[in-house]
Amino acid sequence: MKSSLGEANVVRRLVVDGAWDNKSWEGAVAWCSVGDREEVRNEGRREVFASSELMVEALAVWYALAWAFERGWLSVEICSDCLVLVQGFQKDNGVHALV
Repeated sequence: MKSSLGEANVVRRLVVDGAWDNKSWEGAVAWCSVGDREEVRNEGRREVFASSELMVEALAVWYALAWAFERGWLSVEICSDCLVLVQGFQKDNGVHALV
């Protein structure tokens, strides 16, 4: 696939996840880029405060996208195990994305 400028448009796959403690509201998010053979190439993590499990999962996506953007990655595929979050990003859900 090529961009409008004729440059190769590489799609990078990012796997994201989050963990959350509902008593302290402390959580952690992590992401990694994986290659064609599912090997981990790069990774990142961050401690967060959140009010729900869904918020932690959404923050994992947000930090992964920010991390990818800092590296100049313009086309990414996000993989998450949070069904509610995935459904929120689908086109036919009636929700308008802010990103």
